[in-house]
Amino acid sequence: AAMTATRIIVLLLVFIIVCFSVCSIEAGGIEAVAGKRYALSRQNGPWMIMVATFKEPPPEMKVEGKTPDVAADELVFELRSIGLPAYSFVRDASTKEIETTDHLGRETNKKFKLDKEICVIAGNYTSIDPEATSPDDAKHGKTAQDSLKYVKSLKPKCLDEGGIYRQTPGQPGPLAGAFLTINPLLSPEDVQARKKDPVILELNSGMDYSLFDNPGNCTLIIATFSGKSITKSSDADYTKAFSLFKVSDSLDVAYHDAWKLTQSLRNQGIEAYVYHDRFKSYVTVGAFESREDPAIRPVWERYHAKPHQDPQSGQTGYTAEYSIIPDHNGNDKMIVFDPDPQVMRVPKYR
Repeated sequence: AAMTATRIIVLLLVFIIVCFSVCSIEAGGIEAVAGKRYALSRQNGPWMIMVATFKEPPPEMKVEGKTPDVAADELVFELRSIGLPAYSFVRDASTKEIETTDHLGRETNKKFKLDKEICVIAGNYTSIDPEATSPDDAKHGKTAQDSLKYVKSLKPKCLDEGGIYRQTPGQPGPLAGAFLTINPLLSPEDVQARKKDPVILELNSGMDYSLFDNPGNCTLIIATFSGKSITKSSDADYTKAFSLFKVSDSLDVAYHDAWKLTQSLRNQGIEAYVYHDRFKSYVTVGAFESREDPAIRPVWERYHAKPHQDPQSGQTGYTAEYSIIPDHNGNDKMIVFDPDPQVMRVPKYR
């Protein structure tokens, strides 16, 4: 009896393992677990494929079948099972207002209601242009276009039973209406910030306290260092940006001063970062969730210019905050903070 009980336990364990292996698949490094919800995030994209949207049909067209949530989850699982990273995104019901004209040509506003939808979105592409100047963007653009054609041709098994879908003329497949779009959680500004300029990437890589390492979505610029622009060098044997591109003396000084200020702030326990572009260098403080993050205000108060009254004239002026750093020769140098620190989005180059 004991032996029989042991064999039953072993068989049950084998059954559980087999079931899990059937419901959990990994294709091309893409996790696919049946029943697990893969929610879209800001880290996905920025360019993606809008595969399909699911919503409740009108009462007169309802049939027995899957709910929009279940249908979306099953499609996400099936796409992931074939190696395509897919996610679900809930677009809540809302009312939109658009400007239009009536039959007499008068301008008017019209409101229309958008029903709640469950969107299935797939892929993560930096570009959708196969003719892009950057080889990397062109490669991603071709992959995006090829992936779109592939998705349009699919006839997922999970959509065979139940549900109603709108057919695209001349393309009978259920996913024939798929199209390329930006991640709906990102703004056009976010997408622009993710564009990878190889020079900017080189200038900001391989150094401590790079803004690329900032975990937040936004940060506060407290000091700006101006310099002249960078121009392309004719000598292509070098690989580093400061060798491949001619950097003016003033920009080199800006680069040095920004780094020294960042290092000084870090030594004081302040979360500072440094960032360089083709024209300027910046020192920022903080890692914030958004431009509306309440934690920004105290930092702004610390570094913005403070009002003061001239004892002789009685007039009110403003005095900028400052810090002392060593210059190229080791002498003390005063660095004046920006009078009105500005919030910037953290560039997501990694």
